[in-house]
Amino acid sequence: FAVLLCKMMDPPKSPTGGGDLGGCNQSSVDGQVDEPTDQPSNSPTSEQQSPKSPSAYYKGSTDQTYRVFRVDRERAMLTPKKRHLCLVMVGLPGRGKSFIARKLEVFVNWLDGGHKVRLFNVGKYRRDVLHVGAASFFDMSDKEAMSQRQRVAQLAMDDMLGYFASGGEVAIYDATNSTRKRREWILEQCHGRDIAVVFVESLCTDEEVLEENFRNKVKHSPDFSGMDFETAMADLKERIANYEKLYEEVDDDSCTYIKLYNLQSKVMCNKAYGRLTKSLLPFLTSIHIAPRPIWLCRGGRPIGNAKEEDHNPSADCKVAPLSPEGRSFTVALADFVHERTKLYAETIRQHNPVLHTEDGHCLEQRVTQADGQINAHARCKMMVSTTARTVETCQQVDAATATMELYAHLNPLKKGIFEDLTMREIEEKDPAWYSQFEEDRLHTRFPAGESYFDLVRRLEPCLIEAEQQAAPVLICSHRAVLQVLYAYFIQRPVSEALRIPID
Repeated sequence: FAVLLCKMMDPPKSPTGGGDLGGCNQSSVDGQVDEPTDQPSNSPTSEQQSPKSPSAYYKGSTDQTYRVFRVDRERAMLTPKKRHLCLVMVGLPGRGKSFIARKLEVFVNWLDGGHKVRLFNVGKYRRDVLHVGAASFFDMSDKEAMSQRQRVAQLAMDDMLGYFASGGEVAIYDATNSTRKRREWILEQCHGRDIAVVFVESLCTDEEVLEENFRNKVKHSPDFSGMDFETAMADLKERIANYEKLYEEVDDDSCTYIKLYNLQSKVMCNKAYGRLTKSLLPFLTSIHIAPRPIWLCRGGRPIGNAKEEDHNPSADCKVAPLSPEGRSFTVALADFVHERTKLYAETIRQHNPVLHTEDGHCLEQRVTQADGQINAHARCKMMVSTTARTVETCQQVDAATATMELYAHLNPLKKGIFEDLTMREIEEKDPAWYSQFEEDRLHTRFPAGESYFDLVRRLEPCLIEAEQQAAPVLICSHRAVLQVLYAYFIQRPVSEALRIPID
């Protein structure tokens, strides 16, 4: 440490190549400080380095220069947390922007116990204010229509900036934002307001994905209400053609951006350093449009668990085998997973006709084999906590139907010194702490334990893994954990999770 400190404090050498002016000589290879000497220095120059052990290279040894490079300065400017975050959607119509925006809104509202987030859909402003939606309105040669589109974009922007001024944390600005000029305008509007801007661009070239996106859009968008399917599809494709004439991908590396390709796991990002932005990256890789069920269940009741259901079982109960009631539940759960997974596979098979190659040969079925068994990629994934009761609960499920993986993140909420007590017992034992808990259930930490805020952060990677699965998922865990996860799926604030009934 002393050697490093001396190196950091060494003044620069004189232009004539003189020796050190501060008194510390260069350290030797083994880390010891050389004794001062009056002899001329024979230390090697930068072009002629002293020999080192070849193994030092493979151990990752480098010479510390204490230089600060331009890229380091840029990183330092991007790392501090901004007060506000604006996620700006970018992409042609029918690329899943609004789908992604809604998923982001739900996730951010859950993340860290819930950020103040609001979605600003410019298309909704257009429909509410201008009452137009036909493809002709998006003709890029129509100056009046372009002026009207800019008008509603400004209305949405003004509302968003007002939302930030009143205490909002995260906003999602959902529009095509298809040109560099429009994106520069967004940056100008946010400049000087302590707002970090992240562009989220959805790029899609896969014909199957595009076709599904188009179908969903014409089926659900108010712009196509009252049209028959063929007319709606033709109108949408004409609108897309109008936008394609001027569309410019995000390519300004001075900005922070995230690109998603074909609503799959391929993601590219630039300058994404913030805490929230870094959480969004893995979540965005999990987004897809494949339908599948996600089931939540508690572990079976163990022997000796005679207390109420709103507490963590005692230490003995945590390692105890299941009671007769608990064993009956394991059998019922195995039957449920088997039947529902088979139903899922059959439904997928019916909606996806057998494909054939160009030479007429039949391709392998997507979800079932010739003998009717479910393919590995269509089997249920069971995400199970590491406690004995949940592991035993899921062991009866047939391996041909589901695979089981253990996750310590799914273990019960740690209640510290109140571990074996019900909430009523905690209130009687420590009324002052309980009063504080009632005032802020999200952030009040159990003494020597966790808070619900801690639990949300712990569960973040498990939620993302469940979201990224394209086949059925079963999460077998405990009351508080399931309450927090269920709050995400039903879009309820995490602060209300403790009131969600989990039988």
